[in-house]
Amino acid sequence: LYLQDKRIQFDLFGAEDLDLLPRFFDVIFYMGILYHRRNPIESLVSVASALKPGGTLILESSGIPGDEPYCLMPESRYLKAPGYWFLPTAKALVNMLNRTGFKNIEVIDSHRLEKDEQRQTDWARFESLEHFLDEKDETKTVEGYPAPVRIYVRAVRKG
Repeated sequence: LYLQDKRIQFDLFGAEDLDLLPRFFDVIFYMGILYHRRNPIESLVSVASALKPGGTLILESSGIPGDEPYCLMPESRYLKAPGYWFLPTAKALVNMLNRTGFKNIEVIDSHRLEKDEQRQTDWARFESLEHFLDEKDETKTVEGYPAPVRIYVRAVRKG
């Protein structure tokens, strides 16, 4: 229905194309992307540059639990997947945003990823979170790293 509306234009761009649109967006939803990027700082700089001054970023990222400003960089795999590069604590994510052009940074929510949130279904029969956690200690991944948390943040681009 929406795709038929002549006022809406759809272009197939990815996160790596944000530099093509400087000061363009009022709001960017950057969901489930940051921890898959090899250079999260560069990615956040690109997001900031694509927002208008005063524009809002809504960001969701997998991360690790903890109150200190740390990031985990897995040796090779995390949750059996090779595409996880940096998993921050909420405090580290706030610091990253502050240093890359954002203000009024608010952690909306941070919670442990639960098995009912990421699970097998009739439509998704592949392995899921229950297969990625240590069978004896669900606070750890099968690789021995801290189990993931979901971090939701709202931030405003500095003027």
